[in-house]
Amino acid sequence: MLICEITRWFIKLYKKGVMRMFLDIGLALLICMGANSFLGVEITLKIVIWAVIFSLLPDFDFLIEFAIHKSVGGRFMRQHRKITHYPIIYIPIVFMIWIVWGKVWLLVAGLCLLAHFVHDSMIMGWGVQWGWPVSKRHIIFFRQSVLGETLGIPFKFFRAWSPKKVEWLVSEYGDPSWVKNYFISPIFFIEMIFFILIITKFFDCVNF
Repeated sequence: MLICEITRWFIKLYKKGVMRMFLDIGLALLICMGANSFLGVEITLKIVIWAVIFSLLPDFDFLIEFAIHKSVGGRFMRQHRKITHYPIIYIPIVFMIWIVWGKVWLLVAGLCLLAHFVHDSMIMGWGVQWGWPVSKRHIIFFRQSVLGETLGIPFKFFRAWSPKKVEWLVSEYGDPSWVKNYFISPIFFIEMIFFILIITKFFDCVNF
């Protein structure tokens, strides 16, 4: 019964947008391959699992919002993209990883976290507060209105929105059906192509 409940819960998460996390997982595998190619780090199951965990760790607030509201995003700014998406909070975590496990784990954890934040700072969504707590502005690149959103956000290479501006943008332009529209957008197909290419190359490189 417990397994069935867990399975149903993950299916609900899948339908709510977890698919976008596949690129984060792909980037974690790419970082493992890079560590193997440039530093001679052996790609073990342990390092792969931890790389994926670190690449998804900032999205823990996604699970919190889903557990509370049974949905994520739309026209509301709630738990997602809040405290677990503040890059500065991971500095002491990565430092402790370096002290306990050494520089290889420092590199893998740091790059996986960095890749996640860069991914979240491009094209979709409302950016990342890179400078928190000094600056609370949401940084995002290549942003414009995407499929499903109310048109009104023109393309711009770089934006730095204040929290109040983001709340207004979400209420005006947020897409309540962003998950469904994401699955039929060019962004989804581009990200899945990257994911498939990365994972194909990854399995060529490993032999667990």
